[in-house]
Amino acid sequence: MPHKDPEARRAYRKLEYARNAKENIEKTRQWRLKNPGRRNAQQREHYALHPEVYAERARKSRHAHPETSRAKCKRFRMRHPEFHRAYQRCRRAAKARTPLNNFTAKEWQEMKAAYGFRCVYCRRKMQRLTQDHLTPLSKGGAHTKSNIVPACALCNAKKGTGAVLIPVQPLML
Repeated sequence: MPHKDPEARRAYRKLEYARNAKENIEKTRQWRLKNPGRRNAQQREHYALHPEVYAERARKSRHAHPETSRAKCKRFRMRHPEFHRAYQRCRRAAKARTPLNNFTAKEWQEMKAAYGFRCVYCRRKMQRLTQDHLTPLSKGGAHTKSNIVPACALCNAKKGTGAVLIPVQPLML
């Protein structure tokens, strides 16, 4: 086995792997089943060190299989509507060229829970709350947790781009 030349070593290993492919695949499968935590940690570490490799791979896959990619995105949106709404809100804030745009879906869930899933204006408990920007995006407001409060759709529509309906102290989570 050539040990000095890395290219020759890779070629030798590839050839050996091909000769014993079935056994190697089964050994790898068994190792992964026995060590799920280690495998996940290795993958996270590799992804953190080489994000550009994964981004390029994903871009090529989306380009090669656009129908499959669209179908996957649609399934994700259907299964996780809250994340899709959060993405759309951030996109809207970016298009409005807000000074800050760092409010995440997780922060939104935490904020709704902190307010008891109630509208800050009418205090009604709601299943679906909207994000009300105290200073509207159109007036230069930021898309941050210090500028957003949960409001029902009716109260948010009443407020529009005007002043807040009642004095509100936003949470500093």
